[in-house]
Amino acid sequence: MYIKKSFIFIISILLLFFTSCNERPSPQEVVQFLLDIRNCNFDAVEKGIEKNKQILNIGYQFLNGFIVYPIHMAVVLGNVDMVKLIAKPNNVNILLKTGAKTETETWSPLSLAINLNCDPEIIKILLENEADINFVDEIRGTNIFHEFSVYRNIDVWEIIKEYATPENLNKEGVERGLTPLIALIGEQMREDNINDPDVIYLLQSFIEHGGNPNYMIYYRDYAFEVVNFLNNYEVFEYKQVLLDGMKNSPPIEDSEILI
Repeated sequence: MYIKKSFIFIISILLLFFTSCNERPSPQEVVQFLLDIRNCNFDAVEKGIEKNKQILNIGYQFLNGFIVYPIHMAVVLGNVDMVKLIAKPNNVNILLKTGAKTETETWSPLSLAINLNCDPEIIKILLENEADINFVDEIRGTNIFHEFSVYRNIDVWEIIKEYATPENLNKEGVERGLTPLIALIGEQMREDNINDPDVIYLLQSFIEHGGNPNYMIYYRDYAFEVVNFLNNYEVFEYKQVLLDGMKNSPPIEDSEILI
């Protein structure tokens, strides 16, 4: 009888322990955890994770519907060590909610990191923790290369180019309809710096990794704008790289008329 009671007591204690460990953190605990991240209080953040790992995957919803998650907070801060501490395979693909409705979920941590021009090491950490390059922005239907085409940090490219394939470099985004390469060309020309060696390098590298400039033919007005631009400005090296890419890539419909 004594042994039975002792056994029941021990089991009860263990159940109590595991139940307490698995309880969902309270809103107050979540807010404090986010504040500790914001204040770069590493000791407090580590203790929060040790107490309950669930806290890494729980966001806090403000009155305006905006929901902030720990991983997004760390990325926005741009603190490499904090991102390294918080990033896990089960939270690097959480979408930041910018409103109460699910259709307003947009930013993944990876998308934020690129859009905020964060330290490339942060992007590397997210990718090492299995951040999905094709799960960047649910609404705009973009992947990591669509996002990159706007911000074009060479150091970031050196990290993400190993993930570049013809499939994702030629994926059409939902919002603008452009592939990453076509978006890159447009952004480069908009800034009117296409004689810059880094700009030429990015164009060439996109093409070498499978980006097909002939997809421009799907956007005829845009395509002829590009052709006219290149014909009217002294951008010989850029133009040659683009023309070579068009000639050496599979034609799309009647794209030969652009060459």
